[in-house]
Amino acid sequence: MRITFNLGVFSQYRTELMGVATLLIIVCHMPLFGVIMPNCMSTILGAGGFGVDIFLFLSGIGMYNSYSSVRVHKQTILHWLLKRYMRIVCPLILLVLPFTILNSTRENLQWGIVVLKLSGFGPLFGNGALWFIPCILLLYLVTPFVNSLFCSKWRWYWLAVFSLLCYVYAYLPPNSSIFHFILNRWPIYFFGYSLSSQVKEKKNGSALLYILLPVIVYTLFYVLNHTLGFHFCLFGLQGIASVSIFALLINKLKSRKLNVTLGFVGAISLESYITNEYLMRYLQRFSWSIGNMDISFGNWTFYLVGTCLCIILSVYVNKLSRKIFDLLKLS
Repeated sequence: MRITFNLGVFSQYRTELMGVATLLIIVCHMPLFGVIMPNCMSTILGAGGFGVDIFLFLSGIGMYNSYSSVRVHKQTILHWLLKRYMRIVCPLILLVLPFTILNSTRENLQWGIVVLKLSGFGPLFGNGALWFIPCILLLYLVTPFVNSLFCSKWRWYWLAVFSLLCYVYAYLPPNSSIFHFILNRWPIYFFGYSLSSQVKEKKNGSALLYILLPVIVYTLFYVLNHTLGFHFCLFGLQGIASVSIFALLINKLKSRKLNVTLGFVGAISLESYITNEYLMRYLQRFSWSIGNMDISFGNWTFYLVGTCLCIILSVYVNKLSRKIFDLLKLS
């Protein structure tokens, strides 16, 4: 029996799914921040990096809808690009600049590097760890050029071609740069963009195609990589399967409290990503002890308290950013 589901769930629960992706990234970073846990738990949580692939897939769907409005509202491509750029860079500046000034008391402030960080493209030149931001900004630049291809009847052909080009280039020497790493993540954005018309029309998709097949291919590639030394790219495969599973679970549960919670986290996903790097790094400087009593509990206290502070700060910056968007007429 063929099991199908409505592809419209990707759009219907887009914000909630972004919330899931945000939570996956937060738990994924726990081992990186030195939270002590059993090795098996560290491995499981560390695998949460596929939350990025969920973000990119949903971004592809979102950008299709956004770019489709250019002609409707008679906007120029430049205006659209500026609008997308400001939506990313505004929260980035509001969060990164204060921490950069705070860090200037401990290290020399080089304004060229500061401007590069605030532009969003710093990680491409080794300045900053927020690699997802230049990744999505570059995809915004590419979108107007590939829109007609991924909206044509040949879109699946073009998806295969662009994906192959990304994967091949990413593994050409020297393949250790951040740009090579970013290119590995692009195909799932293109997949989301190509699928957007079917999502908008709420067509049915096969669970075999969106869940079972990616899991089988991922397992096969994983085994080949770890037994025969191949270098098949695993990015994207886990993202397609996981976003489908989470969308179906959210739709099945139909829990208002769950949807509100995930929607809340999803609405501040960008700010949470930035604060998880900058605020958490800043909090690492402090000693989590009272007198001679250590209350860090293997850095769990630091990470849990820090995450709560990140959420609070993210909410305020999100609200401030929206006000700025309204003033600049970017909303």
